[in-house]
Amino acid sequence: KFEDGRMDIRVEGQRRFDIVRIDQEKYYLRGELQFFEDEDGDAPPSEAMREQSLQLFQQVAEKLSAERGGERIAPPESPESPASDDPQLSFQIASRLPVDLAFRQTLLQLRSERERLDRVISYLKKLSVRITRVAEAQAKAGGNGRAH
Repeated sequence: KFEDGRMDIRVEGQRRFDIVRIDQEKYYLRGELQFFEDEDGDAPPSEAMREQSLQLFQQVAEKLSAERGGERIAPPESPESPASDDPQLSFQIASRLPVDLAFRQTLLQLRSERERLDRVISYLKKLSVRITRVAEAQAKAGGNGRAH
């Protein structure tokens, strides 16, 4: 909540949708929605792809936990790791890590679990490298620039 009374509210949706029309007649926004599901013609992600995404998830979660002094990364709705057979594994992984809003929006708009999981894998690889670099920089800064 902000000093001026405004609030940021985070919600968890149940179904994905596109906004077809926005109605601004009232002081609050209303809209006409069109719900959508994943496209049927796409091949599901391979077991190897699913396992890779879970391994990267574990690596990133451990690095973030270490960076935060042991604070756990998983949200209250644990189990800590998503199930490898979850049909929406990409969403489950992204919901358990501090990923930026633009990336979350990209995942929501994609209509293929295989493509979403591919993006999640790429994102987690980059995030893992970033976390390692930050930790190395902090270690150097803590040593007053000396690397011994």
